[in-house]
Amino acid sequence: LGYIANYTINKEELSKEDKQAFENACADGKTVKTWKEFIHKLERYQAFNDPMIRSYLDYVRAVCPFDDFSLSANTKISLDDFQEIARFTQGLKDKIDKTFDVSLYTRSSKYFVPQKRMGYFFELHKFEDDKSVWGWVGTLYTRKGAVICVEFENRNGWGKLVCKKFQKIKSDLHFYLKNEKMTVDNFFEQVVKCVKTGNTNNIHDCITLNQNEAVNLKYLLAAKSLPWLMDKYFLAMANEKLVEYSNSDCKWELSSTCAEHNDSEVQGSHCGRYYTLHLNNQRYIEFWLGVYYNGGDAKFIFDISEVDYSRISSSENSNDWYKIKGWNSRVVHNIEFNEKPFIEVAGSVMKLIKEKILDKCSVKI
Repeated sequence: LGYIANYTINKEELSKEDKQAFENACADGKTVKTWKEFIHKLERYQAFNDPMIRSYLDYVRAVCPFDDFSLSANTKISLDDFQEIARFTQGLKDKIDKTFDVSLYTRSSKYFVPQKRMGYFFELHKFEDDKSVWGWVGTLYTRKGAVICVEFENRNGWGKLVCKKFQKIKSDLHFYLKNEKMTVDNFFEQVVKCVKTGNTNNIHDCITLNQNEAVNLKYLLAAKSLPWLMDKYFLAMANEKLVEYSNSDCKWELSSTCAEHNDSEVQGSHCGRYYTLHLNNQRYIEFWLGVYYNGGDAKFIFDISEVDYSRISSSENSNDWYKIKGWNSRVVHNIEFNEKPFIEVAGSVMKLIKEKILDKCSVKI
């Protein structure tokens, strides 16, 4: 049993009866999700290659519009954008640590929500009567780009004191970067100053409370665009090629991995997806595909466990593979990627799979 809504439910704003219904819906392992989460999960599994499920997804999108974000298969993704993202997240973290009366808050894992937002929670000390308030700063993804935002949730123990100070309505409070020439560092500093003093008279040239007036930074959108493209197009493209590569003895097929991995996307480190390659309806290998951008140049890589690598490796191709420091028991291979249409990148991946894996395979598994 699950409860699906087209909005995020704030339990604290519910009536007594609705709060009880919400708690019942969450009991015994049941979950509350949005339609967006539900549809994105089905799309990651390519609607299980079922035309009825695909039609259902199209229907839900039509009657329950939640995200009009869309890209073509020819969209180009720049690796330089991921390096900028790495600098953005690290710079933001450093700024929080250096801002007076502010410290990084690390006890919640919701600072990063794939394809929705990335940033950090922070604690603002001595806000009112020596009481702290907690907020979040980072980028929110929109269809046109990414907006820089400082958010205070209107609930006890988080940002309710700030929301009460700045607005009469009971909703979360958002400050957005309005001036493209202002650095993110200065923006955060100005918002903190504004919140502490309660003075908004001098902020309107660089800060806005209206998301429609916020500046859109397209380079930050890469962390949403790449997994979106992979979910939308890669499996279908890959399996079309695998049909060509199959024969009477070897039937190859690719699927999204059956096991859930919470490290498919990690803020400030890597962004991609896990897949499982099947031979004659049995698991052959599992691999991760995506951009690694944690230090140095960003790379688009094919990543596999050492155990699975031992099944496909040979002396003639071992020089093409290497290990990344800190990625225990993993072996990777670079794939040419930068400034190429995604459909061409998918082609490069399939060429690697054919040459390094399929062509080296014996039928017995």
